[in-house]
Amino acid sequence: LGGAVSCRPDSQGRLLLPPELREAAGLEKRAFLIGFGNKLELWSAARFEERLAADETLLRDPGEPLNHHALLADLRL
Repeated sequence: LGGAVSCRPDSQGRLLLPPELREAAGLEKRAFLIGFGNKLELWSAARFEERLAADETLLRDPGEPLNHHALLADLRL
């Protein structure tokens, strides 16, 4: 699937992501692991905080056109 890779846990049960995936996702020291149902997303702290701010803006100003909002940018129908 796309850029998916198989990762095995190390002896302490941690998943070590390959450097190319960490770089592509902008992951550094801080990250957010977000889960819903059977899906997980790993976000860089900076990108997550940007998305959160954009979502909060939408909630404060629902008059903003939804098709231009980051919340719906990745939605596939």
